[in-house]
Amino acid sequence: MNHAAELRPSARKVADALRANGVLGPIREFVASTKAAADATTALDCAVGAIASCLVIILNDEPIVILIGSTFRFDTQRFTTMLGASLMRQATPDEVFATTFLELLATTNATPADLLN
Repeated sequence: MNHAAELRPSARKVADALRANGVLGPIREFVASTKAAADATTALDCAVGAIASCLVIILNDEPIVILIGSTFRFDTQRFTTMLGASLMRQATPDEVFATTFLELLATTNATPADLLN
């Protein structure tokens, strides 16, 4: 695990953006992959239910960040209906970064329904 002083340039960029926006907590970068919930449980030594996924969608042209436990499924249709939204789509990598300061390491052509249902 790398602490803030030892972050790689991409992680440093995120850490700097978070700090500039008032996030003062510890920032750590894990040497091992934490992309999948199983990888994260190993790196953090915790149960899979303690891992959250960060989903970024665009709902009626507004970014929405959803944190959801890795053992749950996000129902896009129900969410859209509950909010009375007419248009939902997956955020682009630029929209994800603008909203969360997180750079995507991979992208997909899947729709939000493919990814979240």
